[in-house]
Amino acid sequence: MSTTRQSTEQAENFRAILLMVASMAGFAFTDAIIKMVSDSAGAGQIIIFQGVVGSLVFVFMLLRSGEWFTRKLLLDKMVLWRVCGDLLAIVCIMSSFRFMTLGTISAIMQIQPLFLTIAAILFLREQVSWFRWGAIALGFVGALIIIRPGTDGFNSASLLVLVGVIGLTLRDLCTRVLDSSHSTLVVAAVATLAIIPAGVGLHLVSHSTLDLQPQTVVLLLLSGLTGAISYFAIVLAMRVGEVSTIAPFRYSRLVAAFVFAYVLLGERPDFATLAGSILIVVAGLVVFYRERYKARPAVADPA
Repeated sequence: MSTTRQSTEQAENFRAILLMVASMAGFAFTDAIIKMVSDSAGAGQIIIFQGVVGSLVFVFMLLRSGEWFTRKLLLDKMVLWRVCGDLLAIVCIMSSFRFMTLGTISAIMQIQPLFLTIAAILFLREQVSWFRWGAIALGFVGALIIIRPGTDGFNSASLLVLVGVIGLTLRDLCTRVLDSSHSTLVVAAVATLAIIPAGVGLHLVSHSTLDLQPQTVVLLLLSGLTGAISYFAIVLAMRVGEVSTIAPFRYSRLVAAFVFAYVLLGERPDFATLAGSILIVVAGLVVFYRERYKARPAVADPA
């Protein structure tokens, strides 16, 4: 590889890393806003705002790119299953914000890459060494420390977050096997549009009122806009840089969540949450770097 090409790739990866970190900070900020309004707005209302604002942003991006929905994409079973995973995740996780701290929710969500590894083993027949199994077990120990089942510190709403993580895992598993001809932007737009009726349904079932204060509406609009921009940033990061280089920086979302939880909400994570979070992040990074090491091409023996 020439020096010029290598320098260009390094610059692109650095730009992608910045975009990834900015995206994760944006998602954490969005979560903090949602937590702030969770007492005055129902989960259904929050989801509706997220869907409407996000859909407007994505339709604008589609019109600019010239891409649009196709019959093939809309009838693809993997796309439909991916949407189902997204809906399950957003309904369960949004519903948990009213009953749990932002830091705890964010910490439990970090176990999702480990769930995805297990799903790949079960459904995609991927081979996993004892070393990676050990890392997965370590991550689940971290999750148990955070959730604390069977103790006074256990919050049943954490089960909602875990179900939401299962939804995220289904979404990402379907993404892995999607037809490569499908546009990433269109697939994301389909999922965003789908959460609007889901939010309406949840709102009707919960029998919550539509009497929102102007400040709450402004914050909901801001959360929807920030979420859409953050998603655009992560899509751009994936297109600019190498996935193997930027993927570990997804964990910056947890750090940002703790910061926003402290600054905006006055939350202070306890020792168990911090300890469990560290174990989950370490386990996730071990699994990731092990996969990256195994994926490297073998170097020919000079002898």
